[in-house]
Amino acid sequence: MKLIWSLTEKELGEGEPIFEWRPKGNYLAVAGWNNLVKLYDRSGNIIDELILPGRAKALSWDRDGDVLAIINDKNTAITLWEFASKTVNKLECGISGREIPTFILWSHISPVLAVGYNTGNFLFYNQRTSRKTSAIGKHQNFITCGAFSNNELLALGSSDATITVNNIEGDMLHSFLCSMEPSMIKFNDQKQQNDKNAKSDIMLSAILGQNIIMLVNLNGATDPMNLQCQLHYGEIVAYCWYRINFLLLAFNKGFFVCISTIPSDMGQEIYSVQDFKAYLSSLCISEANSKILLTGDNQIRVRELNQFDEIVEIFEVDIKNNDLHSASTNYDGQLVAVNTHSGALYLFLTKMPMLGAAYLNTVAILSSLNEITLFKEEEMNPLTTVKIELEPTGMALGPKHIAISLNNRAWLYEIEDKKGVRQVHEIEYLSTINAMCLNEKYAIAKLDGRAQLQELHGENGKYSMKGNGFIIPDPEHANSELQDIALTDDFLIYCTNDGHLYYYSVEAEAYVNEYKHMAAITSLYPEPKGIMLCFFDERLNAYIYSPNNDELSKIPSIDSTIHLKNCLWENFSVDRDTFVVCDSDTIHVFLVSKHQIENVSVVKVGITKVPYGYIPLMLCKGIVHCQTQNGHINNMMLESHRTDTVLDGKSLNTLEKLLDQALNLRRWTYAWHICEHTKIHEHWNKFAIAAAKNCDVDLAMRVFKQIDAVDIVWSLEEIQDTEETILLNAYLALILGNLDVAEQLFLQSSKPREALNMRRDLLHWDKALDLAARLAPEEIPMISKEYAQQLEFMGNYSQALTQYENGLIENPDGNDEQLLEHNEICNSGIARMCVRLGDIRKGIEIAASLEGRAVKRDCAIMLEQLKVC
Repeated sequence: MKLIWSLTEKELGEGEPIFEWRPKGNYLAVAGWNNLVKLYDRSGNIIDELILPGRAKALSWDRDGDVLAIINDKNTAITLWEFASKTVNKLECGISGREIPTFILWSHISPVLAVGYNTGNFLFYNQRTSRKTSAIGKHQNFITCGAFSNNELLALGSSDATITVNNIEGDMLHSFLCSMEPSMIKFNDQKQQNDKNAKSDIMLSAILGQNIIMLVNLNGATDPMNLQCQLHYGEIVAYCWYRINFLLLAFNKGFFVCISTIPSDMGQEIYSVQDFKAYLSSLCISEANSKILLTGDNQIRVRELNQFDEIVEIFEVDIKNNDLHSASTNYDGQLVAVNTHSGALYLFLTKMPMLGAAYLNTVAILSSLNEITLFKEEEMNPLTTVKIELEPTGMALGPKHIAISLNNRAWLYEIEDKKGVRQVHEIEYLSTINAMCLNEKYAIAKLDGRAQLQELHGENGKYSMKGNGFIIPDPEHANSELQDIALTDDFLIYCTNDGHLYYYSVEAEAYVNEYKHMAAITSLYPEPKGIMLCFFDERLNAYIYSPNNDELSKIPSIDSTIHLKNCLWENFSVDRDTFVVCDSDTIHVFLVSKHQIENVSVVKVGITKVPYGYIPLMLCKGIVHCQTQNGHINNMMLESHRTDTVLDGKSLNTLEKLLDQALNLRRWTYAWHICEHTKIHEHWNKFAIAAAKNCDVDLAMRVFKQIDAVDIVWSLEEIQDTEETILLNAYLALILGNLDVAEQLFLQSSKPREALNMRRDLLHWDKALDLAARLAPEEIPMISKEYAQQLEFMGNYSQALTQYENGLIENPDGNDEQLLEHNEICNSGIARMCVRLGDIRKGIEIAASLEGRAVKRDCAIMLEQLKVC
């Protein structure tokens, strides 16, 4: 933790300042006792300031951080300060001139501001429609605290010792009379995560007096429950909900306590410790970092949220008189603001911002708050360092440019071989930039609900990004909401919340592919120099998509993408079909099998553990290049890509694992080296099969020769000149014995009758008849005859009779000796089967009508065996 800047009593006035973080940003609104409200960026620069007629009593940002609401002690009007335009509006909402606002809070669902007054009345103000909804007589005294729920219920506490719960229309749904004045009201949605159909239990909590916790289930019929905390803990100064059914409590005598609210263990202490000897003043949770921050005894203590015993850091604050009051983190937990009772405010950096980008084998990271460093894969030392004037929130890297962004502005830097990096352009957009992508000629910015594609250079070759460029979704696709964007050298790719995935050619300025997925696509990760991409969807599945044939392959062995952070593709051409998906502590390694004959297109080849605090940015030659929290790049070799050239002394089990790894990654030279070392027939055979499955016929022939598989080598020689890929795959599948795959591939090829020939040659008569019905009906009699002969030989006379009858050709050409011979064989078979099955008269009649003497002799022998005279 590092102190970035601080404000003293001279700048804020003598008295406890109030502050509020802007949602999803790094701006801090601070109000001191000098009647000033100032907005600071994370570097301590003043963005804007307001002069109030009195001291500010409360600050509240709306859900999007567009408007800051302020009330003061000298005016009944509410001040609304708009962030983008820096304009100030006054909102007069009181029913009478004597009403003084005492409480303000924005809904986190809609643009609605709740205002409570000293009379006990309150109202809702809708910023979008300017509608005001008043509620009168719900309380008899000052409204002092409140909270909005996830379904937009408003709970209000008053100095008359009552709590009311109201809907957004101002209707009172619940009212509770408390034993003491309530404070610190909170909601907690207790829906069970493993039961999607379960109804949420909306819990309302508040602190009564100094050490009583009031709990009430708004969906239940039970009365509020009061939990009395142990008196020696002192007064409750802060609390928060944790993991649905637990409360974290901070007491002014230094105790930090966790209690259960599970009905069977209600009020049971799960954890308790005295963190501070003199005092504890505040508690806050950083969910983004899974940390608990406690202030007291002139210290800030940081504990692991998932392991209370573990103290991550203790930071000493250089102040006197135990003056620390409250702490609050920004949205990503990187910044902590702490105020004091006497009028000071401190801003701390908890860790370096993890901001980085990659393009092929180059990585750019934010190495300090105002510095960017570039690294190349093959070089140990940094390529160059860029000084920047501000701390960005976004970064993009292209082949010749770096882009950084902050709010609605972006700055473009050109990477020159000899002159280093220089700033060349500044771009201003109409809304906040959420992400950017670059290629050599274009830049695209993802904004709120849309994206803007612009060409970097104008007609004169100079940097000029005027105008709106190409806006997506465009008017033809404006019915859906943009989810994510990606930019390759050739295509702009984007996805929407209705599951559509679009490929737009930036050169042709036209859509070239559209795919409709079964669910909303949430994030895109395209192949750097190809057209395939990996995407995650809202159902928490991950897929590989190829626009060549609209082929979609689900990534195996991943239960859920909820913890996945990103996907990286291999840049090295030899291993370019390798990609990884990463979560917070594991890298999952996969291989796209583009040419395999089996119906398996994505294969998992291994996992690698990621050290804590590492962010993978680039994959090249099996090495993952990771950004670290100290602003550096560290490299990790994937476990699946490790090779060991020294094979002597290794166990057979180890050698088999190395061989499997080499075959999965198609590292044929290494696999040959292993097989030469082991000299085991099964290893060579496994190698040969892997090469054949990968359609490498020449290699498969070389390997099969090592084990003297002459018949297979001859078969491979016969097909090695086959140019059609599908047909070649079909022959290879047949040689390897994958008959069903071979049939499927033959049917997709230019020679579908090869599937029939295969089944016929293998005496698979049922499948041969099915294929003949589809491909060559004229072959059915011949196949039926051959099938019948096999059935007769096997003693299945009933089915043999049926097939002989199916084999008869009606009205054959009298001059075609082959057809006449065919029918002669079928009729002979019918005669024999009739005799075998007891229809002797019919069998004798058919045999007598035939010219051949063999059938008559056969029937006579059977009759003699049956002793029929």
